Amino acid sequence: MKNIYKRTNQIIVYVLCSLFVFLQSCGTLSNDRTRPLKRKREHSQGNTSSSYMKEAKFESKTEQIDFPELPAEMWDVIVSHLSVDDVERIIYTCKPFKDIIINHILERNMWVIEEESDFQRLTKESFSYFKWKYLVRNVYQLPQEFWPYIAKTQIHTLCLRDMHMGPEEINKLVPALANTQIKKLDLSFNPEIGVQGATKLAEILPSMPQLQVLMLAINSLQSEGASRIIEAFYNRNQFHTVTDHNIGSEGDRKLVKEFSDDSQPTELDLKGNFIGHDGITSLVEALRAVSRIDKLDLSSNQIRQEDFPQLFSALFDDTQRKLHTINLALNNAGDEEVLKLIEILAIGSRPRKLYLGYGISDDVQASIETSFPETKFHFTGKSLLPKFCRAGSKLG
Repeated sequence: MKNIYKRTNQIIVYVLCSLFVFLQSCGTLSNDRTRPLKRKREHSQGNTSSSYMKEAKFESKTEQIDFPELPAEMWDVIVSHLSVDDVERIIYTCKPFKDIIINHILERNMWVIEEESDFQRLTKESFSYFKWKYLVRNVYQLPQEFWPYIAKTQIHTLCLRDMHMGPEEINKLVPALANTQIKKLDLSFNPEIGVQGATKLAEILPSMPQLQVLMLAINSLQSEGASRIIEAFYNRNQFHTVTDHNIGSEGDRKLVKEFSDDSQPTELDLKGNFIGHDGITSLVEALRAVSRIDKLDLSSNQIRQEDFPQLFSALFDDTQRKLHTINLALNNAGDEEVLKLIEILAIGSRPRKLYLGYGISDDVQASIETSFPETKFHFTGKSLLPKFCRAGSKLG
């Protein structure tokens, strides 16, 4: 009986889809179809603007037809038999059918492309606007000419690491980031970004309420740029409500559970940005204004031994501050600095995990671990934040 029911549903699906496609080819329904983004022809004399990509427009030419009225459960069965290619071919046959498809994408994540997509060799001729706008979630190495089209998509992860970006490129990227669905942004290994680029990026962070992970490792931000990023990242409507507790890895879900309030966990990677001695004061001031730190990586920033007392104080002396994971490895901290840290932790806020790096004697390691068993200490140079940018499937 179940097999007969399943077979009947499949027949209905095929008949309906064939009907939609047939009516479309006859011109009864909308003649619009998904198509690649096309070159904008500039007719004005001497205009050779590089912004030649324009959004594909699906102009409605749909005539009034009687759309089949079926129970919602039946539509669930129907669309469950459709592949991505099927949906792309028939989504614009008529508006009611488009609304049903879009609803199943946005509310039920059907047909969503979760694997990372490497767009490094993307061309306008090979690109599907429908997939880009509704289905793609993780984007890797997107060419500059496509940056304006990040807006109005469902992208969750954007990785643009090691793309020779400087302040000029940040100026081009920033307008597209506002009010997006991006949860993870990786701009690491772009050492030309510098203070100027960091300042521009900091201006847009308040308009990215969904952002949870920001990776800016080895971008030459220095203390001024790092401080501005810290202020903007942690102070943007602190914090927004988590609507999906299935974000990220198992560790991310555990982190949400451990911090049982309504705010989303955040991760900020500022390793290797030459903070040094001269700008430690501005960094300390920025950190003192933060009420909660989930994951923060300040490793490899040339922080001197004499600067650790005020840095430790800024991070840990507030008993009301919520802390989870802090990475201060590879910053020249030694036995004397860790002994000072023990004094601060005795009366301050204690993180769940603390990376202190090499150069600390076994006796001092044992002393701090014994004093604070609830904190897991690491005495290596390991980075605590995930590398979520990997080459994935090619989309055409």
